[in-house]
Amino acid sequence: MRFAVIENGTVTNLVEADSALSNTWVADAGSAWIGASWNGATFSAPPAPSAAEFNAPILAQLAAIDAKSIRALRENDQTRIAAWEAQAAALRAQLQKT
Repeated sequence: MRFAVIENGTVTNLVEADSALSNTWVADAGSAWIGASWNGATFSAPPAPSAAEFNAPILAQLAAIDAKSIRALRENDQTRIAAWEAQAAALRAQLQKT
């Protein structure tokens, strides 16, 4: 029999066993997948992240590039500045509109 292992409302593993070995195991007829949400009755896709949640790691990377480029500007290192500008442009293209 197939079981979905549930942790904090999310399927973290799918296992085959004769019986549930834990109360966090839910019998599954094939509708669960790793990463699915479990509400106590059905499996569903987790909610999509908001634009702010999606953008946060990208904005952090952009801030790191900005911090590094200050020294390059002082040293007039055009090669490093150009590389960071290209990296920053690629990151900005990934941002979602809010």
